[in-house]
Amino acid sequence: DEEGRFTLPAVPGGSVQLLAIHPEHAFGTSERFTVAADSITGIEIHLREGASVSGTVVSGAGEAVPWATVRVSGSSRRKMISDENGSFAIKGLVREELRIYASTEEASSESLPLDLRSEAKVEGLEIRLDQEGIISGKVVNEDGEAVAEAQVQARLDFWEGGDVVEMQTRGSAFATSAGDGSFTVKGLTEGKYKMTATRSMAQQLGLDQGSAAKTGDLAVRVVLATPASIE
Repeated sequence: DEEGRFTLPAVPGGSVQLLAIHPEHAFGTSERFTVAADSITGIEIHLREGASVSGTVVSGAGEAVPWATVRVSGSSRRKMISDENGSFAIKGLVREELRIYASTEEASSESLPLDLRSEAKVEGLEIRLDQEGIISGKVVNEDGEAVAEAQVQARLDFWEGGDVVEMQTRGSAFATSAGDGSFTVKGLTEGKYKMTATRSMAQQLGLDQGSAAKTGDLAVRVVLATPASIE
């Protein structure tokens, strides 16, 4: 409430730690405590001073890009959409070193390092969508037949030296295969990738699975992953 008090009913028994999130402050956690039969009072969660970052997403030509996805890595792990003028503002960030990145279906930016330990308010940041690399190819099943409407995912290849922080910041790029199985994933930075195809975005594959590709490859063959089953 307005005095910061809270009540959580029906908390399961056991060891518990509470997390509090506020749009203006960095997140905070409570000390770990044990829930038994009796009510527990006096739990405090201290929210730290939050940092903020604001700016504009622009194209490679310097024009504002509306509705771009902006991602922040680090403890805060935020994602938002720029407005109709390409502007964005993210508050309540942990004061730490992090990276920020923006993308659309057609292009992406480099991930930019920010150090919020000494500067709590960054304004006027320009994120330029100048990464326009592509990987294209065809999705097939295990019999070599074209597969339409498969979800194709391109992610930086960890096993080929992909930077872990960069992978966490950028996430994956996606495309949907056409009726003849063809696909094109756009907005990629230079690098080596693992390409996978699934029927559902919810299907998770290991980092070592998929077809190897690099930015600029135009004839990548991706075999549709067969869902695991339990018998």
